[in-house]
Amino acid sequence: MNKEALKAIQEVIVEWRGRRRFTYENKQISADKSPIVKDEYLLKFHNSISSFFCEGKKIEIQLSSKLFQTTVLNSDASNENSKADAYRLKDMLKEFDDAFYNEMEKKIEGCTDSLTISDPIFF
Repeated sequence: MNKEALKAIQEVIVEWRGRRRFTYENKQISADKSPIVKDEYLLKFHNSISSFFCEGKKIEIQLSSKLFQTTVLNSDASNENSKADAYRLKDMLKEFDDAFYNEMEKKIEGCTDSLTISDPIFF
C-alpha cells in the first residue's frame, strides 16, 4: 500500500472533520474495500445536524456524499502523483460541504423569527 498517498488522504479527512460552521455538526465517514481494485477503497461522507427548531419543531438536516473511489493506494497504481486522491477528495469535500450548507439554509430560511437552537445532549 502506498503509505504517502494514505497519509495525504487521512490529512484531508482530518481537516474536513474539523471544519465546521455550526458547533453540533456530526461529520462521519464510511469506508469499504473496493470490490474491483486491491488496496483501494470506496469512501462516503455524511453530515447531519439536529439541534435547530423552527416554531418548536425539530429540523433534521442530513446529507451523504457520492462515493469517492481511491485510485493511488495500491502498489500497482500507474499514477505517479501520490497526492492525486487527496487533491480530488479535497475538491469533492468542498462541494459536499457547500451542498450541505445550502440544504441547511433552505430548511431554516423561513424561520428567522422563530429559530431556536437546543443542546443535542438532550436528544
